[in-house]
Amino acid sequence: MSTKAYFENIQSVIATELEMADNSIYVAVAWFTDRQLKDILCQKASEGVQVRVLILNDDINAIYGINPDEIRAAGGEMHLIGSKSETMHNKFCVIDSQTVITGSYNWTKNAKTNDENITLTKGDVLLAADFIQEFNRLKQKYLGTAPDSLPDAALLIKRMQLLKSTIDLQDAEEISYQMGKLRQVMGNGQIMFGSETSLVLNLLDAKRYGEAARLLEQTLQKASSLTLWSDPEISGLKLEIHALGLQAISLENERQEISQTIFFFELQYRQLLGGLIEEILRLKELIASQAAKDAPQSEQKQQNYQEAKNDYEHFREEQKKANNTPKKPKLSQSEEKEIKDLYRKITKLTHPDMVAAEFEKSAEAIFIQATKAKESYDLDALQAILANLESGNAFEMKYQALHEREKLLSEATQLRQRVKDLLHAIIMLKASDSWQVLQTHTDLDAYFEQFKKQLSDELAQLKAQNKGK
Repeated sequence: MSTKAYFENIQSVIATELEMADNSIYVAVAWFTDRQLKDILCQKASEGVQVRVLILNDDINAIYGINPDEIRAAGGEMHLIGSKSETMHNKFCVIDSQTVITGSYNWTKNAKTNDENITLTKGDVLLAADFIQEFNRLKQKYLGTAPDSLPDAALLIKRMQLLKSTIDLQDAEEISYQMGKLRQVMGNGQIMFGSETSLVLNLLDAKRYGEAARLLEQTLQKASSLTLWSDPEISGLKLEIHALGLQAISLENERQEISQTIFFFELQYRQLLGGLIEEILRLKELIASQAAKDAPQSEQKQQNYQEAKNDYEHFREEQKKANNTPKKPKLSQSEEKEIKDLYRKITKLTHPDMVAAEFEKSAEAIFIQATKAKESYDLDALQAILANLESGNAFEMKYQALHEREKLLSEATQLRQRVKDLLHAIIMLKASDSWQVLQTHTDLDAYFEQFKKQLSDELAQLKAQNKGK
């Protein structure tokens, strides 16, 4: 399971994910005018992939949008819902019941050049199932379609519990028997937790008992609070909070990674060039000091000297810190990726934006521990933390614990502001000089060598200037 935020090349990320679809694609976005994405959907529909699309019934889609008949002609399904006075709070795409794309990005031509973002979550079949359920809810609300047929909830849950017990007992014959009983309950139509149940059975067919047991446990936990999700508005708000929480976490991870990248670049900059810069600033202060002494009545020269002195002293202090800061350990690409992946999984289970209020303190302690392990590149510690959480010590999520409409609305409002603040912080980081250098120079060794030559030339000129005096 992985979650990652994207800010650049979003359309190509979406296109790539769509092209990998094998079974199903569900899309619910406000506006859809991007013909390249439309062509991919048509191609997938013609290949037998189940393609279903919902967009707003407003002037933008009516004038500039994709003609639903194009999707339908290819074998897909597309509907215009709602009106121009409504917007879709949850803009999403679900691929093969396990990949979820959410965020601010609408599928329009102009969105490619706008300041947008998406969060891509892979391998979370429960989240995918929730979004498919939301898709069907929107479709039923606006188009009046019949709700999916559901088996008796108690019977389904009972069958899943029995199957889980037989897996725990490692009784192969009984597992096969209970699988057959579960398939009977499923029948031929759509059922609640259909994606998860099918995946469990597929995992068992492949003898992947551990993964099947974990998925069953997650599904049963979700099923235990099923009655609290019966109100469509409550269900929609819970899903929005869950999605916003994941988005906030992915943005926070992105902000941390950008900050860390900038930190190590600036550290390398100071460790390689700091000595030259410090000497340049020292000579500038010396020259400014002499000029101030030669013209004691000149306010400008006194001010220049004070500024040069402050620059030199400030840089010296910062340089001392840089010299005492350990260099980034040398890790392989696979090790760096594993550290990032582990940390992202842990944050989804412990971050304050995700965990129910009564568990916040306990979760925060683990979250801080994981953050320290990530910052010190302690792979073993991160592996141990995640293993503990996945062994049954995970916390209840916020979206599961809240059931009152007003509290859900308040939480959604706070999370929207949190996402907005994180986006602003990321934009500011990406506007920094250091980040711009990192984006425009692929060979940092060459960049530092060129800069070193410029500083050496400047130092030589200052030495000559000071010697002349």
